[in-house]
Amino acid sequence: MAMKIIVCLKEAVDPALNIDFGLTNNVIFRAGRPLKLNPYDAAALAMALDIKKVSKDTEITLVSIGPERVESYLRNGLALGADKAVRIWENGLSELSPWQKAKLLTGAVKLLGADLVLTGFRSLDTANGQVGALVAGWLDRSCVGEVVSVEMDTGDNSLTLIKDTGRGEPEKISCPL
Repeated sequence: MAMKIIVCLKEAVDPALNIDFGLTNNVIFRAGRPLKLNPYDAAALAMALDIKKVSKDTEITLVSIGPERVESYLRNGLALGADKAVRIWENGLSELSPWQKAKLLTGAVKLLGADLVLTGFRSLDTANGQVGALVAGWLDRSCVGEVVSVEMDTGDNSLTLIKDTGRGEPEKISCPL
């Protein structure tokens, strides 16, 4: 039986810019700013691809909420080894709250089915870190943040996650798929 992984990809404002003046107004904050794939989401994709190298029967589906331009991130992910990509979009979705984004992603995960959902632990533009935790909560799944590596245990259908505690000592957490 193939393991299904969903990786959520988000577009973020390029962090190399000095954008601190716009933090009080989201419209000013995004208007005219260069955008790129959130690096923490890119790391989640890399983690999924690492799992796929170990567990060959793994299927990776990329999911992104965004206009047509986010398809380039999805296509790049497919070129790297993901199997499927889904873009969620409708006019009027550009100013979604983290709660609304998480609701959409939760619905997508329920429709697509997944043993494991990977997200970046936060985005560089808003850095609120709520979406992954909300999705996990609504799916009644474990949520572990700041994971730096994953070890598969195919025997009992679980993962050992290595978490960065910020104190120099990694923390190992075991959780079911």
